[in-house]
Amino acid sequence: MVCKKYTRAYLHCLVTKDAMGSQLLSYHNLSFMMRLSRDLHTSIVEGRFPEFVRGFLRAQFPKGDVPKRVCNAMEVAGIDISECRASTK
Repeated sequence: MVCKKYTRAYLHCLVTKDAMGSQLLSYHNLSFMMRLSRDLHTSIVEGRFPEFVRGFLRAQFPKGDVPKRVCNAMEVAGIDISECRASTK
């Protein structure tokens, strides 16, 4: 779909210059959310939700700069994400 045809940079450029860009961005966002929901559901059913969360965070924050609010939420949920975070030394 849109995710495979256009880069995020190209979509951003389109959104700022063309009305069609907003529509493509909406398709991209819907596709992303549907895939995320499907993968999330599968991880729960297969009993690997914590691993899914860690993989998602590594992909979203490759430098390990996971926001504090996310770290706090994962701590409350009992999910160890220390391997996903940059060293605080």
